[in-house]
Parts: sequence; structure tokens; C-alpha cells
Amino acid sequence: MTAGYLRWVARAPGPSARVSAGTRACALVGLATVYLAVGSPLAALAARDLFSACMLQQVLLAFVAAPLLLCGLPGGLLQPVVRRARLLAWIRTATQPILATIAFHLLFGVFFVPAVFDAVQAGRAGYVGAAAALTLAAMCMWWPVVSPLPDAPSLADPAQLLYLLFNWLAILVAFALVLFGTGLPYATYSAAVRPAGLSPTLDRQLAGAILGVLSHLAYGVAIAAAFFRWANTAATTATPNRIYRRLLAGGFTEAQAGRIAGLRRDAP
Repeated sequence: MTAGYLRWVARAPGPSARVSAGTRACALVGLATVYLAVGSPLAALAARDLFSACMLQQVLLAFVAAPLLLCGLPGGLLQPVVRRARLLAWIRTATQPILATIAFHLLFGVFFVPAVFDAVQAGRAGYVGAAAALTLAAMCMWWPVVSPLPDAPSLADPAQLLYLLFNWLAILVAFALVLFGTGLPYATYSAAVRPAGLSPTLDRQLAGAILGVLSHLAYGVAIAAAFFRWANTAATTATPNRIYRRLLAGGFTEAQAGRIAGLRRDAP
């Protein structure tokens, strides 16, 4: 996947569509996070030994990898692919804020229902499918905050603040249910080999702490970014030139960025 991404961005049509280093870095760190979650020894611990390792795995996918992968998608290169595949209508539907929020939190909550969890963890196919579905749902949930496509744009900064606060409150429900329970209701970990001193209850509480800290950190960073961007926009209105430069950094050609920003620049 990393090789394919680097080949894709290297074939940008001309120097004016060159993808910025920051965009590439987000994609590469996001892909590394996916590997850490599902390809490293963490995956083996999550499969049979530690519930806290499983929670870390899911939180890395949903709250670290998903937004980074979206930030790493160059809009200028993604837009033609989406249009050719006629995916724009599907993307707009799947990333509607209310629908995306309900879908992600419902999927995240159902995954940890004991019967569902044990069924998923029993086979490799179910385990990989659940990880992929959770990551995709998380990307849809993060899309209104870090959309790479002008045709399916992110929310305005004030609306982003409300959207992020609502999602933050929603994850608190799962956090409380995990943190304040006792024991582990999952047959998957009935014969687990845990480190000395880590009881099932402590394992569960550690999982709750991981969910709380990392999800709060992700939402906190996103809320701070939206707030300061809003304050900066209020102080200095986004001019066509600023929009034009931002689109260039996202991988659009000079002609595309000029048309979207209203500068009507000719293609080089």
C-alpha cells in the first residue's frame, strides 16, 4: 500500500500538482499506524491474550490512522478517480455528519458486545473484516473535519466544533461502560496468558484508560485546530490567493486551483 501510494503521488501531472511533504507524511504515518495495529505483535496480543491490546488496536485504527489517512489523500489526484468511478454521490451520502456519526459509534459499540466480539475474534476473516469496517466507518466520521475533496467538503469551522464535541460526548459512553465494569465478559480471553498481576478487571480498566486518553487526545487536537483556524479566518478573511495556495498544497494543478479559488488561471 505504501509503495502504491508513493507511485501514485509521484505520477502527479506536472510540478504544479506536486503533493506537499506534509500530505505525504500524514499518509505514511497513517499507513505505519495501520501496520502497528494489525500487522505487528500487538495483533497477536489482541487476538488471544489482552483485551487492553485489542482496545489499543481499535483506537489506533479509528482515532489515529483514519484521520491521518484522510489528511494524506491529495485532493487534486483523488478528484479525477472519484469522478471516473462515479463515487461522489456515495461519498456524499456516507459522510453526511449525522449518518457518519451514528454509523461509527454504532459499529464501535456493537463490536464490543460479547457475542459479536467472540464471533469476530474466532476467525481471521472476521477479525480482518471488522478492522477494515471500523477503519472505513472512522474515515467517514472524520471526513466532515478533514475532507480532501472540494466536491464533498468539510464542515465550516464553527459547525466542526459542534460536530467534534458531539462525537467526543458519544465516545464517553463507551469509555464509561468499559472503565467501570468488572471482569471480562469475553470467552476469547478465558484462557489468556496475562502478565503477572494483571487481572481481568485491571485489563478491562487499562482498556478503558487507553480508549479515554487516545480518543480525548484526538478530539482535543481536532477541536483546537478547528478553533484556531476559525479565529484566524475571522481575523483575516480567506482570500482567493490563500485558497489557491491551499489547493496547490493539496495536489491540485494550477488550473484546477485557479478555477476553484476564482482566479481563472490558465493551465501551464
